[in-house]
Amino acid sequence: MGLLLSVGLPSTYASAAVAFDSAASNYCGSIYSPQPCPSTPPYTVTWSHTIGGGANRILIVGVSGETPVSGIAYGSSSLALLAAQNQGSIRAEAWYLLNPPTGTATITVTFSGAPPDAIGGSVSYFNVASVGSYNSAGGGGSDPITLTVNANSGDLVIGVLAMSTGSLPSPGLGQTERWNVLANSGTPDGAGSDKPASSPVTMTWTTSPYFGWALIGVDLQPPAAPVGGEMIPINQLQVLMPWLVLTVTLGIVSIATLIRGRRTRNN
Repeated sequence: MGLLLSVGLPSTYASAAVAFDSAASNYCGSIYSPQPCPSTPPYTVTWSHTIGGGANRILIVGVSGETPVSGIAYGSSSLALLAAQNQGSIRAEAWYLLNPPTGTATITVTFSGAPPDAIGGSVSYFNVASVGSYNSAGGGGSDPITLTVNANSGDLVIGVLAMSTGSLPSPGLGQTERWNVLANSGTPDGAGSDKPASSPVTMTWTTSPYFGWALIGVDLQPPAAPVGGEMIPINQLQVLMPWLVLTVTLGIVSIATLIRGRRTRNN
């Protein structure tokens, strides 16, 4: 059995989980707000975001308000629209950028017209191989706000919320708040949170009073677990033999060798 034990096994089989990097946000409001929205072009809201040097990076930007977004940039890199949800005059949008450059850059959200109010939040993560499924919904007059997103164990679901309310909402159990901003009393609130997945994930928020909400949920997937193994020459080819197959094969060979040895000695 010494042959079997000499091969060894990899120390881990599972891939690393999605890891939080950093978050930031900004807003603009009516003329009575400390930060009034622009009334003449360019209709933009900006803020700084810092991205670390981890592998498999992703940047998610959520925008909440009433005016559609025409484009978002992180420095000179353009983001892609992932999903948008309207509920009456309230609108939520989620944008993303895979492998954004590291360091600090300005996020610029450009609107299609003069926004009466708007909230933008950004969050970056490491170890994200792809964007999986996403879902969105809107409603009003019920509490709590809920949305279910299909996800697998090891994934992370991020939610972007827009709502018309006079108070800040609270994220549900298991969710980590990443931004939560009220532009003005009685005007749209924008918030974002994330939640690790063990199965389909339900994102929830509670607050009172409110008149309408729009919520987007996005599944972030880590890289698949690597297949550990050993390169074995077979018919002049180098073939990757998975650890499980290799272990079982060597175990059978070792047992067969041991049996033959005992038979030889007995004879």
